Amino acid sequence: MLDRVKAATLIVAFLLTGLAARPLAVEPEAGTNTDIPSGADPSLIRTVKGTSTTFPIHGPFSTSGGFKLTPRHPEKPLFEVEDQPVLIGNRGVRPAPSPAVVKNDPGDSTISAGDIPKVFLGFDLSSTDLETRDLQIAASHTHVVITSYHKITFWTRDGTLLSDQNTVDFFKPAKDDINKVLKDPADSTKLVSASFPINEFYDNRVIFDTYRNRFWVVSLTRNMGPGSADAAHRVTVSSIAISKTENPQDGWYQYWMAPCRDYQAIGVSKKLFVIGYSSGSNFPEYGFLSAMDPAALANGSSGQKATVLGGFKNPNGSAANAYMQPALQYGNSYKDLQFFVSNPSDGSTNIVWALDPANLTQLLQVSVPVAASTPPKTAQQASNADIPHPQMIYPVWGGNGLPVRGPDLVMKAIFRNNKLYWVWDDSIPGDARQIRFIRLNRVDVSAFPANLLLPQVTGSIDRRFGKRNAADPPNDIFSYYMPALAVNKDGTMLITYSRTGATIWPEARYSVYFEKDPDIRPSQLIRKGEYPVGVEDPASGQPVDNRPAAGIFDYNGAAVDPLDDRSVWTINVYGTKQSSGKGQYSLVVKRIPFNSAP
Repeated sequence: MLDRVKAATLIVAFLLTGLAARPLAVEPEAGTNTDIPSGADPSLIRTVKGTSTTFPIHGPFSTSGGFKLTPRHPEKPLFEVEDQPVLIGNRGVRPAPSPAVVKNDPGDSTISAGDIPKVFLGFDLSSTDLETRDLQIAASHTHVVITSYHKITFWTRDGTLLSDQNTVDFFKPAKDDINKVLKDPADSTKLVSASFPINEFYDNRVIFDTYRNRFWVVSLTRNMGPGSADAAHRVTVSSIAISKTENPQDGWYQYWMAPCRDYQAIGVSKKLFVIGYSSGSNFPEYGFLSAMDPAALANGSSGQKATVLGGFKNPNGSAANAYMQPALQYGNSYKDLQFFVSNPSDGSTNIVWALDPANLTQLLQVSVPVAASTPPKTAQQASNADIPHPQMIYPVWGGNGLPVRGPDLVMKAIFRNNKLYWVWDDSIPGDARQIRFIRLNRVDVSAFPANLLLPQVTGSIDRRFGKRNAADPPNDIFSYYMPALAVNKDGTMLITYSRTGATIWPEARYSVYFEKDPDIRPSQLIRKGEYPVGVEDPASGQPVDNRPAAGIFDYNGAAVDPLDDRSVWTINVYGTKQSSGKGQYSLVVKRIPFNSAP
C-alpha cells in the first residue's frame, strides 16, 4: 500500500513539474490562498487583490409587459419548429476516454459523423428588424428572446413573433430616469439631458437564468447617437433588465448603473450576476467586472449596489485588461464561485478567474497552459461574376490597419457539471496566411483550483479545429470564426460559428463534441452562403477593411433549451445578395435537438 502511495505521489509531482516548466513564475501580489493543494506549484495559482468600489444601482423601474408588434409584421408564424427530438439511436458501448484528452490537430475532424442529430426547420429572420450584429439568443421553457445591436424580439416556441422593438423603446423607464438625474460630464451643474440626452441602447446581451427562471438583458447606454458627437459630454452607463417570469410578455424590472465600459458580457451563477468588460485602457477607473445580487434584482428590490473590481495583473505582471468573459453557470459550483476566462494574448496561456461571493475584494487566478496561438487576421471569400474581387471579411469589431488582426477574445464561457468550458478565435503561429481557427477548452474546476492543475488526470480539452471538414475537397482551406458555445446536461458541447474561404461564401455551421468522445465530430452545415458579403474591393483583393454593407457582426449565439436541457438554439449569419454587386449578412435560427447522451 505504501509503495502505491509513493508511486501516486511521484506521478503527481511529475505532472506538476511539467506544468511548472512554463514561464509563469511570479510572486502573488497580495494575500494567501489556503485552498492551494499541498505540493502544488504556487506560480500557477495566485490570490490577487486589485481595486474594489461599490456603485449604486438605480431602480427598479417596472414594465407591465404586453409589448405589441409593429403593423409591418405578419400575424402568422415566421418559422416552424418541431419540438420532438430526433432519436439518435442505439450507439452500443463506447470505450472510456483516455485520461488525457488534449487535442491540437487543426483539422475540423477525422472521425465519423455518427450520432450528430438532424437539424430541424428553424426560422429565417429576414422579415424582422434584427440587425446582423451582436447576435444573442436565449430560451425559457415557454419563449425565445433574440437580441441584436439595437433590437430585442420575443417569440413563442412555435414561431410566433410577439414583439420587435428598438432597445431604446424597451428601456424607456430606465432611460427616462437616467435623463432626469444624470449630470453632464462637461458641466456638473446641468443634467446630461440638457445638452445631449441619453438616446442609444446598443451592444445588447441576453441570457436565461436557470436558477431563477428569468431572462437577463444588458445594454450599453450612451448619449453619443446621431447628432451628439461632442465627446466632452459623453456618458456611457449599463442598463439591466430582468424578466418578472420566464414569459417576457409578463413585464420586466429595469435598472441602470454608472460604471461601464465597452463590449460587455454577462453571466449568472447561484449567488452572483456579473458583467465583464473589454480592455480598460480608456476607462481604467471602471475596472473590468461588476458583481451584483441576482436574487434582489430579480425580486425588484431597490437600494442595490454593484461591486466593481479592477486594477488586477496577469501572472507575468502585465495589466489584466483582456476581455473578461463571465461564465453562464448551471448548478452548484465549488464554494459558489463565479468563473471568468480571459486570454492575455501571450500566445501560451488563458487565465481562469474565480470570484467568491463571500469576498468580493479579490480574485483567485490560475494560468492554464494552451498550445501556441496567435491572433488571427481577416478571412477570404469566393468571388462571382458580380463581385470579381470580393473584400476580405473582418468578422469582428474594430481595426482599420494593415494587416487587420482580429482579436483572440474568449467569446463564450460555460460552467456545468463541475467543468469550465470556453471558446475563442486563434491562428497557428508562423502561418503567413493567418487562417482563422476555433479553440475549444475545458478544465475541471470541481475542487478549484486543485483539479485544474492536473489536466492530464482530469480530462482537459485544448482543441484547435477548422481548416476543412473531413468531407471537403483535400485542397480547400477555410477560415472558421466567431464561435458560440452551449453545453447541455450530458456534457455535450455544441459550437456554432461562421466559415468562409476562397471557394465559398460566408456560411453558418456547427460542431458537436460528445462528453465521452475522444474528439470533436465533423462539422454540420446550418445555412450555405449564397453571395459574397460586402462591396467589390477596388484594390482587387488587397486585405483592406472595407466594412460589409450589413455591418461587422460581433457574435453568433447559442443557448441550451431548458425544456429538455439537451437541445440547443443557435443564431448565425450567412452571405446573401442585397443587390447586383452588393452582398449582406442574413440571419438564420435553428433548434438542434438531442434526445440523450451517446
